[in-house]
Amino acid sequence: MPNPKYQIILIATIFFWLFSSVDAALNQEYLLGEKIDRARVIVYGTVKEIQPIAAKVNAKSRDSVITSDYLYQVEWEQALKGPLNPKARDRAIYILQTDEYKSAKRILSDGQKALFFLSPGTASPSYLSKNKISPKSCYSLFGGKQGAVVLSDTTLPAYAKAIAGYSDAKKTKPKQRPAKWAALLQQEPAGIRESALSELLGTVYYPAEPVLIKILGDSNLSSLAFQNLQNYSPDSLALHIDSLMVHKRSKARIVKINLLKVIAPIRQEQVFKHLLKSLKDDDFEIRACAARGLDGWNDKKAVKSLKKALDDEDDYVRLAACDALLKQGFKIEKKEGGMYKITGEPGKGN
Repeated sequence: MPNPKYQIILIATIFFWLFSSVDAALNQEYLLGEKIDRARVIVYGTVKEIQPIAAKVNAKSRDSVITSDYLYQVEWEQALKGPLNPKARDRAIYILQTDEYKSAKRILSDGQKALFFLSPGTASPSYLSKNKISPKSCYSLFGGKQGAVVLSDTTLPAYAKAIAGYSDAKKTKPKQRPAKWAALLQQEPAGIRESALSELLGTVYYPAEPVLIKILGDSNLSSLAFQNLQNYSPDSLALHIDSLMVHKRSKARIVKINLLKVIAPIRQEQVFKHLLKSLKDDDFEIRACAARGLDGWNDKKAVKSLKKALDDEDDYVRLAACDALLKQGFKIEKKEGGMYKITGEPGKGN
């Protein structure tokens, strides 16, 4: 017989894993493209009726008839994906907000217009039969609250175009997809641009380069744009140097940092001057990025500035300056307190 102690530990571990998996799934943030891919049905419509539901438990079997917080009746106006008949007279669908979302508040409001990303419903057959609801018309919101995007009739067309464009790109042959993703980079809503940027990662598609450089200045999408641009050659990026340097006037810290990372390999005077200037910035991370960017510049001004940065008040900046000088052949010793001392310079025989 298995040891009861280990049985208890095993059961506890299984329960912990199950609940952790549920929490992880509910806390996951989905890109618009992921929701388009994974939702079974996508419709635009209006919430017509909201019915609060309490879980009813059979005293003998302890089986819940339905585990749900709210049942929403939605009248859909436009189907963007899924097995819904646009010519159907009965345009009522039902959405269950189940208790697995651990939400005491309603996700949807009466009379609210929204775009719904839907998954198969979770209601039991007995509940559906009792309330005269067809299983084919009962759904749950994909990803909980992420399954509903409040829209109006005027903002719907942009989402409809984005969903159609994304679905078309997914169906296209792999060699033709970069052009499709690049086209989505210039569309609304911003969520479709984020998905397109993610799809382009690891791909070099030069026609998209000017758009990627423009998006680099968007603080919400800057990091994804940088991840794409780092695959492009310095010579190619140099052709767009004026468009890149526009972002040095950005007030967003993340844009300034990503700009430094992108332009550092470009061997032009205006880039060098910007790296030197950024090494004096008030923000420590900007100074550190500038120090790293100077590691390939074997210039007296660069060396002088990096030596000075070894005494920076921030240890992150000091480490970046140390790494840059080491790459140039300097010998550096780390002292107590996180400070650095140069013990040898290239070409001086020490």
